[in-house]
Amino acid sequence: MRGFLVISLSVALVCLGWLDVTTADQKCHQRGGTCQYTSNSCSGAYWKGYCNGASNRRCCIRGSVSGDSSCIKKGGHCMDDRTNSCDGNYESGHCSGNSHRRCCIGGGGSSGGTTGFSDACLNCICEIEGCENNVGKCNWDVNSDSCGPFQIKDVYYIDCYKPGTSWRSCAKEMACSKTCVRAYMRRYGPSCARKAGRSQATCQDYARVHNGGPSGCIRSYTLGYWKRISACCDRVGGC
Repeated sequence: MRGFLVISLSVALVCLGWLDVTTADQKCHQRGGTCQYTSNSCSGAYWKGYCNGASNRRCCIRGSVSGDSSCIKKGGHCMDDRTNSCDGNYESGHCSGNSHRRCCIGGGGSSGGTTGFSDACLNCICEIEGCENNVGKCNWDVNSDSCGPFQIKDVYYIDCYKPGTSWRSCAKEMACSKTCVRAYMRRYGPSCARKAGRSQATCQDYARVHNGGPSGCIRSYTLGYWKRISACCDRVGGC
């Protein structure tokens, strides 16, 4: 009964405009999903517990991310070679789907081989998140702990393919934390930029993805975070 009352109150607040549904659904957004009612079709799978509101309002996470993990781990992203140009080289056998869905691996001069994600951008994200001052430390933020120099959450650590031995142990090491961030950016940065209509991700896309999850670069609530990163980039001569 208590859970029902909480859900009912949340729905009422959303309807009245007193609760920002974008903020309430952030857990779903951080996984690259969209909150919707299960009566609507979902091209991926519905997940419980990530959306505000009624029990039949769930997080639709599209695509087959697990099937693309081989490409992502190589620093690439999967796309259709018939309709998309690759700034590097296409490799077969690393992506789910038909034979034309191939892994684009390319771009140099970037952090960890991720096009548009410079070391300066990585370092500015680190600075804003506390960097060395937060090595091995966790802080309570948005209903869960954020740990380490980049203030990484458990779900973020899972999505960066769990480098090291565990989330909290990785947060104690700068090198492991950077490995996690780079893998996360390779996984979600380029795809988020494409959602925003850009052919190539920039530091703004990566920073907002770090702050808001896989679709962070198109979420308005990450703009304030980007302003802080941008100020750092200006100070160091650009990202």
